[in-house]
Amino acid sequence: MFQTEPIIYLQSHGAQCVTDHVIQITQMGSSSFLVPIIIISIFGVDFKKGFLLFQLFLWTTLFTETLKILVGFPRPYFMDNRVMNLEDGIKNISPFSGNRIKGIFALPEKQILTSFCLHEAFKPDSFGFPSAHMSRTTVLWGGIATFCNSRILKILTPCVIVLMAFSRLYLGKHFIGDILGGTIVGLVYLVVFAYLLKSPLENNFFKKRILN
Repeated sequence: MFQTEPIIYLQSHGAQCVTDHVIQITQMGSSSFLVPIIIISIFGVDFKKGFLLFQLFLWTTLFTETLKILVGFPRPYFMDNRVMNLEDGIKNISPFSGNRIKGIFALPEKQILTSFCLHEAFKPDSFGFPSAHMSRTTVLWGGIATFCNSRILKILTPCVIVLMAFSRLYLGKHFIGDILGGTIVGLVYLVVFAYLLKSPLENNFFKKRILN
């Protein structure tokens, strides 16, 4: 789950035109892209559904970022200097070369984690697990498909999630384990909110109170 070989394989078969398109795809999972959509949904489409999407975005993002700090796993380009950070276009100067993780479920080596905590852990955007792009994409696209009850959106949502996963892997920003972790976080929040939509709490929350 934390091997760099799949990333290196994808990057070795890439080209600049592919990278440009993949960067555009990955931007669809960023806060700067999603927040305006949520605001438009609240004030221009349906306040109730838009507000629920905002709640999905807020709590999923907060939980994901908190989990990133608690786990403290680095991104792929810190663990292996063969991995390129194609999204930011920054040269990889990692002191580690090659991937020493043998088992598919093996975690990053203690030496790498220690070095990361000492030198990189407090830099912006340094933590990798879980992927915030994946958690936000999963929960918001799934939420929109659920609220709108659209068959087309329900078919399109898995495609968007897969494209986002590919983009994060190809650009060298996340391991497969990071992507799976982010997707699971998004699914958990989506299931919870889908349950609340069917419960009496949803009607009570949006019930209009008449002032005497």
